[in-house]
Amino acid sequence: MGRYSEAKKYFRPMIKKITYILASLLLIVPLTVLSAQTALDLMGDDSVSDKLTKNIKIKQKRIEEEEKEAFLKSLWEEANNLYERGEYQQVKDIYARILIENPDDEIAAKMLSSSHNKIRQYDTMEIAALFVAGEKFLAKRENEKALDCFMNVLEIDPLNRKAESNISKIKEMLKSQEKAQLKSNEKESIDSLYTSGVKSYNKADYDKAIDFFEKVLMTDPTHESAYRYLEVTHERKAISEGEAKLNVKPEKKIEKCLDKIKEPLSQNKVEEKYQLAVDYFKKDLYKKSVALFLEVLDLKSGYKGAKELLNISRDRLKMMELLGDFEQASIDN
Repeated sequence: MGRYSEAKKYFRPMIKKITYILASLLLIVPLTVLSAQTALDLMGDDSVSDKLTKNIKIKQKRIEEEEKEAFLKSLWEEANNLYERGEYQQVKDIYARILIENPDDEIAAKMLSSSHNKIRQYDTMEIAALFVAGEKFLAKRENEKALDCFMNVLEIDPLNRKAESNISKIKEMLKSQEKAQLKSNEKESIDSLYTSGVKSYNKADYDKAIDFFEKVLMTDPTHESAYRYLEVTHERKAISEGEAKLNVKPEKKIEKCLDKIKEPLSQNKVEEKYQLAVDYFKKDLYKKSVALFLEVLDLKSGYKGAKELLNISRDRLKMMELLGDFEQASIDN
């Protein structure tokens, strides 16, 4: 017994040092958790391996908890900053991550719900603002800008029926505008060709005039003025070239041509020309209005209002010519 005590006393410092070195090298448990004396005592126990494993697990768990706590702290700091800046779309994802790490965090759950509510409120306000802007653009007939507004509403709320309805209406309006623009361009082209034909006729450039009038009639076969000028231009050309006159007298041939034109001419066509003449009159384009009022009266003598407006147009045209204060394209220039 005495020898055992002496041996224990002799080897205890050595075992103590070895235990410390092993624990430090393995990075299993520092001396703050497992002291050298405890290790020495454990070494004399049959269950030393189990106890060491248990202590290792306890330490590992503590380290994981500390790391988790530090991670959650960083997440909360980031979340608080984002929430204060009103960046709710991003902050909700962070609150969701916090709840994954700690499902029992009631504060994170409340903040996540608050973020969703803020997003809905923001979306509602943005949608309302987009609708107001869209309606204003519609009132100004800026349909493409209005369409963009309602398309943005659908990006926020894909099921917004009012936005879908407005988009459908605007697309129909844009189609109608496109058709009207094409028709307007065609009308401008016809007017330009007709005016060029008359100018060529006035300059006695009959070949060019005939070409212009024929192009007008290819686009609009019902253009009676082009028919009339084309007929007269052919007569003038024949006379200027010293050719024999046509079998039918010019006056009768012109009259015959006009009769063919007037047959399919409807009341709507006369009304159309009258309204166009009135538009020119309102825009102070008196040379054009005079020409159109004359055509209306040729087609239907006594057409209500045409003669009166024709006389006024002529009077104003004379006054403007005397003043020398206007520029106006017309068939006489």
